[in-house]
Amino acid sequence: MPSEGRSRQALRAELPVFDQDSLVERVLGDVDIARQVAARAIDDITRHRIGLSEALESADSEKLHFHAHSLKGVSKLMECHQLARCAEVIDGQSTHQIIAEARKETESIMPLINATIDALDDFCCKKKKKNGSQQCF
Repeated sequence: MPSEGRSRQALRAELPVFDQDSLVERVLGDVDIARQVAARAIDDITRHRIGLSEALESADSEKLHFHAHSLKGVSKLMECHQLARCAEVIDGQSTHQIIAEARKETESIMPLINATIDALDDFCCKKKKKNGSQQCF
């Protein structure tokens, strides 16, 4: 996948962790809906992070495929491009290669999952003035 000698990590680093403007645009400019969707995505991403860890620990290639594929989908939907690209690398492996590839990618995917969750959480919890009070979504 790397082109012109650049590593996958270098290519991934060119992508945003979370493109909130694109997410808001996707929901027709409704920031409140975007925040609600992002809050649900945090739960999904967290669930798949746990699933990836458990599947790696037990060397279960079927579960690895499931969680990588699901993580890729939610990340693409949420405009979390780096995580989507990383999950796509794992998801694209054959059954006998996925364990080795996932172990290789684990060093970058787990911190990336955490960074994505943090970025989504920051977006969800941006303070909004409402009737003179602060509110977190």
